[in-house]
Amino acid sequence: MRAVSDDPAPTKPALSPARAARRRKLRLACSGAVLALGLLAAEVGLRIKSLERAKPRDPNAWHEYDPTLGWRQIKGYSGTAKLLPDHPHTYPVAINAQGWRADRPYAATPPAGKKRIVLVGDSFTFGAGCSAAESVSVLLEQELGERYEVLNLGVCAYGVDQMRLNLEQHALALKPDLVLICVIQANFRRALRSVALVGHKKPRFVLEGERLVLTGVPVAQPPEPGELFLEDYPPRGGSFLLWKLAQVGTRMKVKLAGGAEEARPRWQLGRALLLDSARVAREAGVPFGAVLWPSTNNLLRGEPLRPLMKGLEPEVPFCDAYPAFEALGTAEEILPTHFLADGHPSPAGQRVMAQAVAAFLRERNLLPE
Repeated sequence: MRAVSDDPAPTKPALSPARAARRRKLRLACSGAVLALGLLAAEVGLRIKSLERAKPRDPNAWHEYDPTLGWRQIKGYSGTAKLLPDHPHTYPVAINAQGWRADRPYAATPPAGKKRIVLVGDSFTFGAGCSAAESVSVLLEQELGERYEVLNLGVCAYGVDQMRLNLEQHALALKPDLVLICVIQANFRRALRSVALVGHKKPRFVLEGERLVLTGVPVAQPPEPGELFLEDYPPRGGSFLLWKLAQVGTRMKVKLAGGAEEARPRWQLGRALLLDSARVAREAGVPFGAVLWPSTNNLLRGEPLRPLMKGLEPEVPFCDAYPAFEALGTAEEILPTHFLADGHPSPAGQRVMAQAVAAFLRERNLLPE
């Protein structure tokens, strides 16, 4: 039978204070190294996830690199375009010698007896899917009469930020009697990006309090076909991880605000850009206004920008084109005003747009006299 000892179990000798401190430091260093490696892996992973490969360029595209705006229209271009690569609808594209969508050049200043209105916008204003004669600028000229000429400075895929720069760089140089910035909801989302969907880098404004700060200028050259590029990146460089975490925090704030459009960064930045555009025009002595074009989806489900843009008045006179479309009647009667393939206004829609702007200018006494 084994005897049971009453002696206590042996204990480990206590660590000296110095050794205990070294052990704590080692544990902290290991934890810090693991955390640093994890953060580094997350940073690298986010950068890799943002990489895309540039596609071959469309040989018939009418855009070229611009160091300030990102891209511009090729002066003197003439060709035929497709509404979508796999869609049968084609339309003629004519860019005049000054780089605007038109079948003819315009004088540097308005001709004697003419009042000049300049439209600044994106592909809705440009008239994607329509000929130049079917675009809103030509139709608005017809609505207003021979005393007026309307220049089309719409450029496909522009955001509100590029419209603000286009206003200052080109529209005001044309000595207009009125400038209208024409927007759709997508223009506000585009202004939050440093890269366009086709891989072209673009300028980007950052809102610091109430102050707009332009970043990304001069714009870098677009990637060559097959080259890897970042599909978007922080507007001032820096950490992708911190940038993405900030975006998560912003989305949480918007969610807490009930998803309200006025709480979203796209509206806050877009609002500042529209107000700044009004300031630039005012300082140049040129009357200014904004137009909201309807998209197919928002015609059917509601447009959150309508009350927000109305709230910019009187500083920014606002033309809401939605009522002119809604007055057409049922959804079946409204749908032909847009190409169902991609949502751009059809020739019928461009006509309604022109009528809406003409009525707005007359009702608000904004027509240059």
